[in-house]
Amino acid sequence: MTNNEKILNRIKKLLAMGSSCNPHESAIALRQAMLLMQKHGISNKDIDLSQVKESSTTTRSTASCPPIWLTQLATIVSKAFACEDIYEIRNGSNFYLFIGVGPAPEVAAYTFTILRRQLVKSRSAYFKKLRGKRVNRIRRADVYALAWTHSVRAKVEELAGEVPKIVRTYITERVSGIVQFQPKYSGKKSDAMDAVNGLIDGNSVNLYHGVNGSAQPLLSAK
Repeated sequence: MTNNEKILNRIKKLLAMGSSCNPHESAIALRQAMLLMQKHGISNKDIDLSQVKESSTTTRSTASCPPIWLTQLATIVSKAFACEDIYEIRNGSNFYLFIGVGPAPEVAAYTFTILRRQLVKSRSAYFKKLRGKRVNRIRRADVYALAWTHSVRAKVEELAGEVPKIVRTYITERVSGIVQFQPKYSGKKSDAMDAVNGLIDGNSVNLYHGVNGSAQPLLSAK
C-alpha cells in the first residue's frame, strides 16, 4: 500500500467516525479529516475516486482487435457486476481491464476468465466438427461463439447493476489512450444452424451471484 493510499484510508475512516452519535467525537474526527485533506491536497472527489478499483485478466489473444464474441462476453460480464471494461494491450500481451467499485472488478475478472475458458473450449470443439474451407469454418465457429454468449447474456440480465457514475469519472480522468473500435461480424444467413447450436450449448452455463448479496459467482454446466 502506497503512502497516499494510507492517507486516503485514514481520511475515510475519520469521515466514517464523523457520523458518530457522539457530537464531540464526530466533530473531532471531521476536523482531523479536513486537516489531513488540506495538508495533502486531497479533495472529496479524490476520496470518491479511491473507491474505484481495477482488475485485469488475459485474453490469451494477440489480436489488436478482439473477436466480436470475446468483446460481447466481456460486456456481458461487466454489466452483471456493474463494471466498465477496457481492452488493453501492454508489453505484447492483451488483457481485459474491469473497472468498478469495491470487489466487483475482481469478481468480474474471475468470472470472465472462467467463461472465456469454457467458450474457447466449446468453440474449438465445434470448429473441429465443421467441414469445408478453413475461412468458412472460422466464420461459422465465430457465429456459434457469438450465439453462445447471447445465451449467457439472457442468464445475467436480471443480475445487471447500474455502473456507478464515479467509475466513468475515473475512466475519463485516470485511464488514457482509450481507442474505440467496432469488432466486425462476418456471419451469413446460411450460418443460422451454427447460431442455434451456440445458443443451445451456451444455455448449459449457469452464472449467478452468491447468497446474502455477496458478489460471488457460481459457474457450472448442467
